[in-house]
Amino acid sequence: MEESLSRAILLVAREALTNIVRHAQARSVRIGLLYEQPAVTLLVQDDGHGFDQRAEWKDGRFGLRAISERARVLGATVDVDSVAGWGTRIRSRFPYRQHDQHADSRLRVLIAAARPLVRAGIVRLLSATEAGIEVIGEVATAADALEASQDLRPDVVLIELGLSPGDTSATWRSPDAGVTGLLLTRDPSLAVVGLCEVGDERLVASAMRAGARGCVDIGSDGAELARAVIAARRGQAILSGPVLQRLHRGLQEDEPGAALTDRERPVRSLMEQGMPDKLIAEQLVLSIKTVEKHAGAVLRKTGARNRTELAALASQARLRRTAR
Repeated sequence: MEESLSRAILLVAREALTNIVRHAQARSVRIGLLYEQPAVTLLVQDDGHGFDQRAEWKDGRFGLRAISERARVLGATVDVDSVAGWGTRIRSRFPYRQHDQHADSRLRVLIAAARPLVRAGIVRLLSATEAGIEVIGEVATAADALEASQDLRPDVVLIELGLSPGDTSATWRSPDAGVTGLLLTRDPSLAVVGLCEVGDERLVASAMRAGARGCVDIGSDGAELARAVIAARRGQAILSGPVLQRLHRGLQEDEPGAALTDRERPVRSLMEQGMPDKLIAEQLVLSIKTVEKHAGAVLRKTGARNRTELAALASQARLRRTAR
C-alpha cells in the first residue's frame, strides 16, 4: 500500500479511536482492514453505549461529522452504524490511487507569515499531519497574501494576524479590521484562519469581528492546525485554548463598559512604566492601599496576569500603532 494512502487511513483511524475514548464509554474496540481490488476498507467497532442515529448523528454531537469530513477530504467514504446500548461501527472505504483520482478534492491552503522559519514549520506540520491538505503557496506580507489569494484561489488562508500591510496602504481602508478585513473585503467567501501570539488580543478580537473562521496559537501542533483549517472549510470556527483568553481580553479592551476609571488610568500608565506601588503613590499623592486597589482593578479589567504582562501588552500596542 502506498505511503500516502497508509497515512490517510491512519489519520481517520486515529480520529475514530479518539472519538470512542471521549464519548463511547466502551470496554473494547476492534479495528481491522479489508483489502479489495479497487479499495481498502477500514473497520472500527466498539461496544460502547451507542446512540440514536436519527438525532445525534445529524447534530454532530459525537464528532462523527468531523470524521466524515476528514475522510471526504482524503477521497474516502464513511458509513456509520450505531444502536443505542449496542455500540457503533464505522466503515471507511479508501479507493487505491485516491490522490490521483481526487486531486481536485484536496483542501488548498495559502500560508501568510512574516518569518520564513514559521512558514516552513507550518508547511511541515500540515503535510505530516493531514494528507488531504495541500499547501499551494507561502507569502510574507498582506499585499502578497491579497495577490496570491486572488491568483491561486485557496480554500483557506492561514495568516499571521500581525502581518505587515506591505504595499496595501492605499487599500487599507479599515486598519482596525487588519489583514482579515482586507482579504474578506476582496473575497467575502474566503475562509481565513488567524495565527496569533502573546500580545495579539486586539488583533484576535478584530479578526473575529471581521469574519475570521477561527484563530490558533502560533505554538499549536500539527493536529490542532489541521483541525482549524478543516473546520474553516466547513464554515465552522475553532479557537485554541490560549486564543480564547486573548479574544476575551481583546473584547474587554474594546468595550467602553470595561474602560478604566479616571483614577485607574494614571495608575495603569505608571504600572506600564514599571513603577512600584510606593512610587506611584508618591507621584499621584495617594495612599499605598489605594494604589494597590487600583492596580488590582487595572489587571482585572485588562486581563493581564501580572505587571510584566501588562507592560508587554502596552509595548505590543505601541508597536502596532507605529506600524500603521
